[in-house]
Amino acid sequence: MRVLLATQDSYPYYADDAASWCDTLVRGLGEAEFTVLSVIGHPYVLPRYKLPRNVRSLVTVPLSGMQDPAEYGHHASLPEYVRRRWSLTTEDIERDYLPACDQFLRGVLDPSYPPRALAMSLLELHLHLRYFDYELTQTHPLVRALFASVLRDEWRRARPLEAPPSAEALAEAWRWFHRLMLPLAVEVEPVDVAHASNPAFCGLPCVMSKLLHHTPYVVTEQSAWLRDQYLTIGTLGVAPVAAWFLTRLTSALAVVNYEFADQVSPVYGDQVRWQRWLGVESARILPIPNGASPDVFYPGVHDEHERPTVVAVGALTPLRGQLDLIEAAALVRRAVPNVHVRLVAPGESGYARRCRDLVRALGLDEAVSFEPGTGDVAAALRQAHVFALPGVSDACPTTLIQAMLSGAGIVATNVGGVAEAVGDSALLVPPRDPVAMAEAIVTLLQSPDSTRCLGQYARNRALEMFTDARCVEAYRSTYERLAPRGCAERRTASVESTNASAAPPMAPTAA
Repeated sequence: MRVLLATQDSYPYYADDAASWCDTLVRGLGEAEFTVLSVIGHPYVLPRYKLPRNVRSLVTVPLSGMQDPAEYGHHASLPEYVRRRWSLTTEDIERDYLPACDQFLRGVLDPSYPPRALAMSLLELHLHLRYFDYELTQTHPLVRALFASVLRDEWRRARPLEAPPSAEALAEAWRWFHRLMLPLAVEVEPVDVAHASNPAFCGLPCVMSKLLHHTPYVVTEQSAWLRDQYLTIGTLGVAPVAAWFLTRLTSALAVVNYEFADQVSPVYGDQVRWQRWLGVESARILPIPNGASPDVFYPGVHDEHERPTVVAVGALTPLRGQLDLIEAAALVRRAVPNVHVRLVAPGESGYARRCRDLVRALGLDEAVSFEPGTGDVAAALRQAHVFALPGVSDACPTTLIQAMLSGAGIVATNVGGVAEAVGDSALLVPPRDPVAMAEAIVTLLQSPDSTRCLGQYARNRALEMFTDARCVEAYRSTYERLAPRGCAERRTASVESTNASAAPPMAPTAA
C-alpha cells in the first residue's frame, strides 16, 4: 500500500494537532509505504519529528523565503533543469497557460462556478507546469497582466461602488497567488491512496493524482479549515482586493478538495454541518476522532501540599486564546494565591510577545510561566490539577484528549467539538470570557475530591472513544475499502521490512 500523505504547516516540521495525528497514523500503519508531502511557509524550518522507516520520501514545498522556487526544486538532472528553465516561449504561455489561467481566476472569483470545471482548469495548469518552469511561467509579463486585468474586472463586477484597486494592491494579490499555488507544480508518482490532512493547498497534488490516475482521495479535517482561514485573513492587514482574492481562493480550493474526496473525515461530528454547507454529501462523510496513547498519557499522583497547578498546552496564537487565560489567572490568584499557570507553548510570535507583556503588566511573573513546547507534555499533564483550554476556535484538539487520558480536571471553552468530546466530564465556559474561566478553575482547585472524580470520568470516556489505536484502525479500514488491491499487496509487510535505510531520503521540491 503506497500512500501520499499531504500536510500544510504541520508534519514533520511543526508540533501541532495535525502533526501528532500524522505521526500516529504513519507509525500505526507500518504495513504502508508513505510519501509525505509537506507544504511549509519557508525553507528554514527544522523537522520536529523523526520520520519512521516506512516513510519512503519527504517532499518539502516551501511557499516563500527564496528568490526562485527552483532553489527547492527536484530535478532529475542538470540538463533537465536547464530544459525546464529555458525551453519556455511566449507562444507556450499564450497557447497553453493563459487560457487555463484566465478560466481558473474567473472561476475562483465567481462563487457559483462549478468546482469540477475549476478542477479542469487546474489540471491544464498542472500539465503545463509539469514540463515548464514555475517561476518563469508565473512571472511572465503576460501572466501578470492577465492576473491584474481579471482581478480588476471581477472587483468592478462584484463591488461596483468601491474604488478600483491600485497597481500596488493588485501586485500584493499576485504575490499571494504566486506563492500559494506552488503545490500545483508538484508531480508525485502514482500511489494507492492520496490523503490530505486538511482541504488546503497541500491537497492540490492529491486532486491532480485523482484526475490523472483515479487515485482514491481522503480528506481529514483537523479543524474547520476554511473558517480558520477566514479568521486569519482578517488579521493579515493586506489591501482589500488582496483579502477578497485570498478569501475566494481558499474557499474555491477547499470546495475542489471536497468535490474530489472519496471520503471526508472530520475529527468531530459537529464539523459535518460545515462540510454539508460546502456541498459534501452525507454518504462521503465519516467522522474519525483523533486519539492519544493511554500508555503515554495517564494520571499522576498529587500530594496535598503541592502548589495548585493549571496547565495549558498549544502554540501561542489568537485562536488558542491564551490572553484570556492570563486575564483569568489574575482573578484566580485572588482566591488561590499560590496558583501556578504553566503555558506549554512552542515557538515565538507577535501574539506570544503580547502574552508576555500582559503577564508583566498584571504582575503575574511568579504565577504564570512560559515553557517550550519541546518539553514532555505528558509529564506536564500528569502534574496538572487543572487543564485549561481557552481557545476561541478549536475542533477537538489532541491536547484535550491527552488531558482526558491524564485524568486532569478540565476547564474548556465551549467551541467546536469540545463539548462533544468531553461530554459531562469537564466544566465548559463561553469563549473570550476570562471571568467565567477563572470561576471554573477556582471551583476545581478548591474541590480536589470532586476534581479527581471528574478526571477519572474523563479518562474512562477517552479510553472508550479516543485512543490512537481506534483512530489508526479506522483509517486502515478506510484504505482497505478504497484501495483493496494496494492493501492486499502490502498486508504482510511490516515497518521492519520496509525501507531498510535508517532515515527516509529527502526529496525537497517546489517546482
